[in-house]
Amino acid sequence: MKREQQSQNFASVYTLAASQSIAAFAHKHAYTVSKDLGVSVDSISSIAPCTPLQEGIISRSLGSGRPLYFGSFHFQLPSSTDIQKLKRAWERAVARAQILRTCFSLTTDGYAQVVMEKQTMAWDEIYIPNEEKRKATTENRYLKWWRKTQDLRNTPFEAIIIRSPGRTVMCLHMFHALYDGSSLPTLLTRVHMEYLGLNNIDYGPPFQEVLPHGPLCESEGARGFWVQHLSGSQFHRMPSLAPESSPGDSFVTVDLTVAGLETARRSLNTTHQGLIQACWISVLLKYFDGSITIGIVVSGRSIDFEGIENTI
Repeated sequence: MKREQQSQNFASVYTLAASQSIAAFAHKHAYTVSKDLGVSVDSISSIAPCTPLQEGIISRSLGSGRPLYFGSFHFQLPSSTDIQKLKRAWERAVARAQILRTCFSLTTDGYAQVVMEKQTMAWDEIYIPNEEKRKATTENRYLKWWRKTQDLRNTPFEAIIIRSPGRTVMCLHMFHALYDGSSLPTLLTRVHMEYLGLNNIDYGPPFQEVLPHGPLCESEGARGFWVQHLSGSQFHRMPSLAPESSPGDSFVTVDLTVAGLETARRSLNTTHQGLIQACWISVLLKYFDGSITIGIVVSGRSIDFEGIENTI
């Protein structure tokens, strides 16, 4: 019991330190961020450093020269859908969900995630008389959105309704630093509840409220441990397996029946993930000299924080 209490005390100290660090970051960069975004300081609700995962996504995206991590999700709507009612539902969601009012600004201490006090919902409706033009129109609007928001100074999120004689589709465009695999279904559920006119909808704790409890909370010795643990690792660029690179993405899907996978997993007393990673490493070793180091993205929803499962 004493050890558990001691652990909780340490956690409180680390959380307090993280909260103070975030507050200092916001105070230091409030003016320069407002100038960079072209807004007043009063129009900003909160400022915080990006999490390491967010910074990684931003870095990879900005250096790619293409819409990497700019997601596009398409949902066919029932013919009975009231589009204006749906728009109002999204507007209420934007007002309630902090992350949907978030944009990004580069500071001398890395990227800041900036929540605006108010945000106009980026919404558009298009009618296409010819169904054959749907694909081209959808792709053009996606690229237009990416070009407009690729520097991330504008909130990289929008919804477009594309109507045609055959169907109506809602296209959501959203940068991956604004959502994870759990929050997107949660967000859509909340929008549906708004559409139905339900009251007291729980949007969970705001994302920036969670930051000092996990994503930006640094335990004593953690950085030193990982620096030492990875000190012998070296970066190896993946060799090109083709003489020329393709301008577009390529997708290959193969259905395989793997006999004995579960038996092997149990005999090795490991997880499916660990077994598949071992297979992947064995393939990579055919193309690299030396050891292989891989990273694993773990769920940030395992932290001890009430309501974390509902955070968007």
